[in-house]
Amino acid sequence: MAQALCVVAAGQAVMELLREEQAGPAWGLQGERELEALLEAALTQGARRGCRRPCHTDSLTGRQFKERFRLDRGTIQCVVEQLHSSELGGGRQKGRPPLSLRHCVLLCACLLGGPRSYRAAAAEFGLERGNAHRLFTLTCRRICVLTGQHITWATGAEVERNIQGFDSLDSEGGGGFPGVFGVLGATRIPVRGLSSKGERERGGREGEKSGGRSGVAPALESWLRVEVVCDFRGRFLYCGVSEGLAAAQRPGGFWECSDLGHRLREDPGAIPEDAHMLAGGGYPLCGQILTPFKGPLSPRQTRFNQRLAVRLAVLGRSLSELKARFRRLQYLDTVSLERARSTILSCCVLHNLSIQRGDSVPEEWEREREEEEGEEEVEGDGEEAGKRKREAIADLLYAESSTNTLTDSLTD
Repeated sequence: MAQALCVVAAGQAVMELLREEQAGPAWGLQGERELEALLEAALTQGARRGCRRPCHTDSLTGRQFKERFRLDRGTIQCVVEQLHSSELGGGRQKGRPPLSLRHCVLLCACLLGGPRSYRAAAAEFGLERGNAHRLFTLTCRRICVLTGQHITWATGAEVERNIQGFDSLDSEGGGGFPGVFGVLGATRIPVRGLSSKGERERGGREGEKSGGRSGVAPALESWLRVEVVCDFRGRFLYCGVSEGLAAAQRPGGFWECSDLGHRLREDPGAIPEDAHMLAGGGYPLCGQILTPFKGPLSPRQTRFNQRLAVRLAVLGRSLSELKARFRRLQYLDTVSLERARSTILSCCVLHNLSIQRGDSVPEEWEREREEEEGEEEVEGDGEEAGKRKREAIADLLYAESSTNTLTDSLTD
């Protein structure tokens, strides 16, 4: 890095000299830009030579690359191209060592993929620690801009594809389940601590830089609630991030203060009348959401719960793969709600893009993950519309199962 710093100092001196002594008609803005470009090229070369552990990826095999960045080369290149086409730039700020857009994405993937410190990542990419943190935060925000392209609510033909996809899921001959729009659930992401809104605005940044010692006391056992809806492939159709403790303390619990809950109450047509989402016992039973039967179960209710569980397993696998790929989600060391949200949403965008490209999660990564914890069950019997729909589908599934059993016995 010493050589790079010499280039910086020399470049600044030359720029000042030219501005003072050659600021005439022959020296214009164009000439200054050309010189700046030359100095930037020299700076880049100096930074690369001065870095103790330069980030070289060409010599890595496909497996080594994916293990290091948790994404394959094709997915990384796709992210770079989409950010470039969105005119989001390359992450350079005046007075800082330039870093290409591709290296910004690699840095971001490197930090999202594992519990690597900013200091270690900075050394790997030839940056200062603060610069690595800045570029990581900036790149996460840029990836979040792609949310509208990759995390979209199903409409039209996509709804029918989801219904057919969920109905065709057949775990060891379990059978279908009609009208499934998507599966709904949530997971918790622990964070260092989130202060109140006013305190966060005044002290959040200082708290991060000083390791949380800015005088802003973070909440104990802080965590964020990430609510998602996924399709039959495990892609997220919706992703919402909220403060878990704050939502848990409000009347009506999580669903009453959920952005998705508000959206569905205001626009019931967001889910077709003959379709529904499936969810666990932590959600209320209604016409748009079907949940498992509780208590002592009849054979008919048991059949319903079994087939519902097969579809809910899609959500469980999707969340497990998300956390297995992006291990930084195991614990977010920040007191800034905005930064935590952008980190989580950028992971969800990359998750969907990976599924789209067939960039799967190896089994050994998933074995490192613990089972997802379910939310507390909602008290009450649910809405009448939900009860009627659930009973009707339970009758249909049980009749179908009985018919199949009779057919098999006659065939034997």
